[in-house]
Amino acid sequence: MKKTDQTVEEMIMRSHYLNALELESGAEEPLSDMEREAFLETMQDLKEIIKNSNDMIRSLQDTIRNLQSELDRSRSHSEQYLTLISDLRSMIADLQNKLDEREKEISDLRDLNNRHNKMTFGNKSTGRKFKRPTQKRSRDEEKKKRKSARALLRQTRKRQIPMFQKSPWIKPR
Repeated sequence: MKKTDQTVEEMIMRSHYLNALELESGAEEPLSDMEREAFLETMQDLKEIIKNSNDMIRSLQDTIRNLQSELDRSRSHSEQYLTLISDLRSMIADLQNKLDEREKEISDLRDLNNRHNKMTFGNKSTGRKFKRPTQKRSRDEEKKKRKSARALLRQTRKRQIPMFQKSPWIKPR
């Protein structure tokens, strides 16, 4: 295709050249050597311009093909991402449903526990959540409690064991 395009263009240019020569030869004096060289140079320049234009067209066509392939690839990637997004959304919906079911189970178990506590301990246990009635102690009991706490503190200091080492809420240092 390229070869035929060039040959067709060359044939057209030559025919124009020959046609111009015939017209000039019949109407005027033949071209001088300098004019002929200038004419040949312009013809050569025009051929180079045509060649450069054809090269540019080919490079633009290659660029268009490359961009088209990139566009096709990006479309396939976007389709993959869209399917991935829809899969993730369905997974999120499933997990949300499971979470709602678990929350309902927890609520049902709390209700069951509250009913059990009411039946076992009466209405007071549910009315006073986390509050236990404080018992009043005598002064002697308070002194005994303080003495036992001081004795425990002395023992732990003697052993140089941190006071709450075995406590599950306080981590040892």
